[in-house]
Amino acid sequence: MNQILLTKLTNGEPTDFSLSLPLIYYMNAYYKTVGLTLVCFVAAFMLWWEFLELSINQIKSSRMIMNTRGISSLNSWKMFFAVTIGSIPLLHLGIVKLANIRSTKQKVISLAILLTSGIALWQGRLLTIILRSRRTNSILESTSQDIHFEYPINELQPQLFIAIGLFIGTIANVLIFRTVNRRTGK
Repeated sequence: MNQILLTKLTNGEPTDFSLSLPLIYYMNAYYKTVGLTLVCFVAAFMLWWEFLELSINQIKSSRMIMNTRGISSLNSWKMFFAVTIGSIPLLHLGIVKLANIRSTKQKVISLAILLTSGIALWQGRLLTIILRSRRTNSILESTSQDIHFEYPINELQPQLFIAIGLFIGTIANVLIFRTVNRRTGK
């Protein structure tokens, strides 16, 4: 029946319609995840310096000097950041498989929780540095005007806190959605 319909549509010539549909339609979740992982890895690798500059600009104050003596270790940070951001699609696939998530709404919510936890821990780290800087600056202002707060750049490590946040978000997602899916019977 289907072969007759295909033959009529193509004026008697057999045609494979699967080639006309987008390739991504036929890819399963694992191939999509690997592709997204590579895209995220390359994007993070290329955007590392902008991310570091954003982190430094958020914590820098008028009386703060960033000590750049540990700048040689930044290349290993760049690779760690790329691996961390590249692992987001893999973590999300693991959440979907472990928590047995089927609906698109739950997948979007789990991705939002995962990203929010990573960003929240990164911003929390920056906030602790800002608070420590303000406390030190208030002490320095009472003593002398010539002293500045010096913060070593190698202690910043924003990529580490994003990785820890993503790990916490993964565990939270699995626990939340396993419980939800057990209660709803999915």
